[in-house]
Amino acid sequence: MATTQRGRKAALASFRATSKGKALANRGGHLRVRGHQGPSAAGKTYKRDRQIQLELTPADVEAMWSAFEQNGAEGVSKWMTNHADEQYVAGWEFERIDEIEIDRP
Repeated sequence: MATTQRGRKAALASFRATSKGKALANRGGHLRVRGHQGPSAAGKTYKRDRQIQLELTPADVEAMWSAFEQNGAEGVSKWMTNHADEQYVAGWEFERIDEIEIDRP
């Protein structure tokens, strides 16, 4: 993984130029995240090893890519937490991410 903002931007530019990158940018897609995750509420946590799928609009894809370009893995993790909290289940948290997959439906 590229470790500088410039390197991440270059790596992402290469991916954006692919047919998959163009499709995601134009039509959105699915983001699957496998790891130790779940909601926390009222002082209780419901985290466990699981996989979730988040729907992505083209604007979501751009926001996720921008988070990666700006702040790398930490930026994407924060973006995914916010997106899951808003679009999946309130209070969703990722304690450990084992695998991320993004694709078109």
